[in-house]
Amino acid sequence: MRVTVSAALLLALAVAVNPAFAAGGPLAPQTAQAAATAPAEKLPPISYTCPMHPEILESKGGICPICKMDLVPIRLDSVWTCGTRPLAVVRDAPGRCPIDGTALVQVTAVVSWTCPGGTEESARQLGVDEHRVIKTLVMEDERAKPLIVLMHGDRTVSTKNLARQTGAKRIEPCKPEVANRHSGFLVGGTSPFGTKKPMPVYVEASILDLDMIYLNGGRRGYLVSIRPSVLTELLQAKPVQCASVD
Repeated sequence: MRVTVSAALLLALAVAVNPAFAAGGPLAPQTAQAAATAPAEKLPPISYTCPMHPEILESKGGICPICKMDLVPIRLDSVWTCGTRPLAVVRDAPGRCPIDGTALVQVTAVVSWTCPGGTEESARQLGVDEHRVIKTLVMEDERAKPLIVLMHGDRTVSTKNLARQTGAKRIEPCKPEVANRHSGFLVGGTSPFGTKKPMPVYVEASILDLDMIYLNGGRRGYLVSIRPSVLTELLQAKPVQCASVD
């Protein structure tokens, strides 16, 4: 079943680094992909782009002139976002950012679609390796101090190894209601961006070796596509090695 969104998410700092976005300009490499379960009444037209080279934008299907991969269908749409917190605030209409009070700016985003069902289903719907779909997990140490762990969709977190590398005596997953309280997001829709409380972010080191990743954008069913370097540049995420195949 195809579903889409009326308000997509975009890569943090897209507005700041590319003024053309403020006027609803063309797709750029900084643009992110989003997916959601709420159907839109009117869909924007389909365009085609390369998953590895998003600067390629065509009006019909074909192959990427750079890497020869098949182009995939996308829909371009305009949304309004906070220039300083684009992953935390997205609206369908003009207004002011509820965080810092600045005027929202209009940007161009890429709309995709998927259905809820975990990283395996998200990867299937988007046609990407589950290893690229990243889980955002809220955990806490022995002092009940919260932290965020970013992990490959096809891996689990070894809390023992994580505790050893972060200097904690013990780390364990938060209960859903506790995770909601820390992040401000419902479990299953947690984003590392725009959390209610500031929390240290730890990322599995091998995630940073990928050229593109997909992670939750703040609502169940939303996925945003970004380059892993954003995690260290904007979130100051610290690399760790705590992945387990079990």
